[in-house]
Amino acid sequence: MKKPSVLPLHCVASGHIGFRGNGAKQRGVAILEVIIAFFVLAIGLLGLAALQVKSVQFNQGSYQRSQATVAAYDMMDRMRLNRLAASGGAYNMAWTSAGAGTGTVPKDDKTAWVARITSSL
Repeated sequence: MKKPSVLPLHCVASGHIGFRGNGAKQRGVAILEVIIAFFVLAIGLLGLAALQVKSVQFNQGSYQRSQATVAAYDMMDRMRLNRLAASGGAYNMAWTSAGAGTGTVPKDDKTAWVARITSSL
């Protein structure tokens, strides 16, 4: 009976079963695989960085919208508390100026509201 041939362990582990040669054809392949792997990893990390930048931008926009909502509700609450003056048009104002507070509730409310918005910008 013929004894089965035993392959060296490095041939079995590397997947080159039955490969008989000095490995000259394989020279440089491992470094090429590493370079390609780093290239794929770099593209993935660039995509992750772009995703993070977009997330920060969307977060900032969301914060500004919520601050605008809070400011609008603040002025609506002030007008709701002084319903008679609000229905009379005392809270109407131009966007360019709030006017200095003169002691009346509507003018003081507008001045405080514009000052709060200006300080939050």
